[in-house]
Amino acid sequence: MKAEAYLAAVKKQLDLRTDRQLEEQLEIGYGNIVGMKKGYRAIPNHVAFRIAKALNLEPARVIADLEEQREKNEKRRAFWQSVLSRTTGSHA
Repeated sequence: MKAEAYLAAVKKQLDLRTDRQLEEQLEIGYGNIVGMKKGYRAIPNHVAFRIAKALNLEPARVIADLEEQREKNEKRRAFWQSVLSRTTGSHA
């Protein structure tokens, strides 16, 4: 699942109306959601844990999914893919 989709899913799950409410819920600074949605700013691991908790997902899966998408190095991308294959929960 792309970062933008994770953020949208949390927003929907928690019935939040604005990105500012989402930032408050995820305990991140004002204006960070836009950068995360557009891929300018990586979702930090502590935020990935909060996303996982809100969506009832295994945190390692969310982190591995986001890292695999970001990774440019093929060997490191393969590592994150192997982590994904060993974690529970659906991969979107």
